[in-house]
This record gives sequence, C-alpha cells and structure tokens, in this order.
Amino acid sequence: MSFIDKNKNIVINRADSFTFNVVLNSGSTLNPTIETIGENDKIYFAVLEANKPFELGIIKKVYTYNDLKEDETLDIVLTPLDTEYVVCGVYYYQIKVEHRQEINNEFETTSIKTIGQRHKFIIEE
Repeated sequence: MSFIDKNKNIVINRADSFTFNVVLNSGSTLNPTIETIGENDKIYFAVLEANKPFELGIIKKVYTYNDLKEDETLDIVLTPLDTEYVVCGVYYYQIKVEHRQEINNEFETTSIKTIGQRHKFIIEE
C-alpha cells in the first residue's frame, strides 16, 4: 500500500505503481507562490539519498508544460521499474522547476526554483 501522510512524506512498497498530485508552490503554505510554467520550462522530480545533491537522485523524472493538468497541478507517476531495484529504506524527494527561454534557437535557463522542502520517501518491501 502506497500513500502520502499529512506531512507530505511518501511511503511506497518497492516495485509498486504510485501516482500523486502536486501543487507547484515555491512559497510556503501560509504565503503560497504558485509557479507559472511556460512551454519551454521543465519540472524535475528526484528521490535522493540523505545529504546528497539533487543531481545525484536515484529516481529522476522530467515533466513539461504539456504534463500539467487543467488546474495547473502535476501528477507525478512512479512505475514499478522506478523502485524495483532500489534498496528498501528512507530517502528524500524534492521537486524543482527550470524556467527556460529560447534565445537564438537555443534554450537557456533563466532560473531554477525549488518547490517546497525535501520530504521523506520511504520504500518498504
């Protein structure tokens, strides 16, 4: 059984499918700042070992403007292959948005925003 608790921690059984919806809020709960996602922007989801940088995530997903729902939220979809070979234990997940602009037929990053803090990502047998 997979679920998200009241503190946004995720518990998932290894090799299970799991989909959850996120609001792209780079502010706080009391002072939300909903990120506007442009057609060239990318949204990154990563599961990380403790004290490891985002770029070294053991599970990585990339989403675009086309993946957003009508209410501008995003469904993060985990497949059995995402966790099948990951050792059970406590990890952390995080989401970042890369705002990109097309300049001279190439895309350049204009900013990167972290969406919320890291939360636990627990993989159970």
